[in-house]
Amino acid sequence: MIIGLTGGIASGKSTVSNILKELGACIIDADRIAHKILKKGQPGWRGVVGYFGTDIIDDKGEIDRKKLGKLVFNKPEERKKLEKITHPIIISQIKDEIVSLKNKCNLIILDAPLLFEANLDRLVDRVWVVYVDRDIQLRRLQERDGLSREEAILRIETQMPLKEKARLADIVIDNNGSIKKLKKQVIKHWRELKMKRIALIAHDEKKDDIIEFARKHYDLLKKCKLIATGTTGKMIIDKVGLEVERMLSGPLGGDQMIGSRVAQEKLDGVIFLRDPLTAQPHEPDITALLRVCDVHNVPLATNLATADLILHKLLEE
Repeated sequence: MIIGLTGGIASGKSTVSNILKELGACIIDADRIAHKILKKGQPGWRGVVGYFGTDIIDDKGEIDRKKLGKLVFNKPEERKKLEKITHPIIISQIKDEIVSLKNKCNLIILDAPLLFEANLDRLVDRVWVVYVDRDIQLRRLQERDGLSREEAILRIETQMPLKEKARLADIVIDNNGSIKKLKKQVIKHWRELKMKRIALIAHDEKKDDIIEFARKHYDLLKKCKLIATGTTGKMIIDKVGLEVERMLSGPLGGDQMIGSRVAQEKLDGVIFLRDPLTAQPHEPDITALLRVCDVHNVPLATNLATADLILHKLLEE
């Protein structure tokens, strides 16, 4: 899984990235790559110097980032030109790092301040945004960089508004409080990421079986993130006491909703206790769900024997 981590200037994104690194995540740092491609002799260096001229080079032949910053700061056209030169190179190197890490890491964090602006969100499975209220962001930026209020406002306003980023996020991490509170949130979301995501479905003649299955494996299932079709989910909540995210009933589109999660790689397994002896009014939806599990190589159990095997194997991993 790849998580895109972003935020605004002085929002605490780097702190969250460091916490995730301590927890064992593999980090791809877009800022590090952006700095690397501007080193002398690198493709980004050649493109930037070619456009902005040699006045931005220091006595060692490196790009003086402060001089470059003055040329593009508060000048949208010049900043767009810089991004047009550097972003394709940065994106290419990020893709290379993703390929390199995929076989080594179960969880990759793409730490990118311009995740949305550079369309890097297309490369990730989920987006986390580190959010902070504007007045706190201003104060932290002023204290960190020694800026006046007016200078801090200008820096913040060159970026996509944090509220807009938060609206597009799958997870919003609130950094208005202490480091302790921030770390607690990150650890909570980290643990949720490590939980197996399992769908539970049962036809009417198999409802009793799914309830008994859930009771039998209560201790295992409570460690998972569960989703279920409407009636099945309600029964598991009421009779077993497990937390379940309910979709619509199967005939009303619930099977399709679960199939969508499979296609988005948001499920680790599907337990679908089918009634093979009774015709179902939504048979095409059932067939489509079985097919999408095959297409995306997601473990699928259609009876109690395979359900036991798949659940234990998933939790064993």
